[in-house]
Amino acid sequence: MNSADRSEGITLGHEVRRFRTLLGFTTAELAARSDLREAYLLQIEDDRAEPSDEALRRLAEQLAPAGATYDGLTNVVPTKSDEDIFAETNRLNKEYREKVRKYMVAEGIGLMGLGFVHFG
Repeated sequence: MNSADRSEGITLGHEVRRFRTLLGFTTAELAARSDLREAYLLQIEDDRAEPSDEALRRLAEQLAPAGATYDGLTNVVPTKSDEDIFAETNRLNKEYREKVRKYMVAEGIGLMGLGFVHFG
């Protein structure tokens, strides 16, 4: 895989599933062969989890007969840019601040120290 594959919608999960089905393995079989929990493998295939380096090596080893390689799979692991990380951090900070604000209002706790002004 190359960087163009990412823009074409090829994901690590897609590739793991593709190689697994080429070999005729169920998720339970591949998980057992790779010494992974099936739930974790399903999260990887659904692109809801990024595998650890060790998990990716084990998957590549088991999927090698279908043409998978560790290097090939690592090329489709998405990496977040600094801008993406910054945006995600800001989003989470805003969510956290809002939850704290709601809690403090509900409890009648003063909000001046957090940069909030409570009228009421």
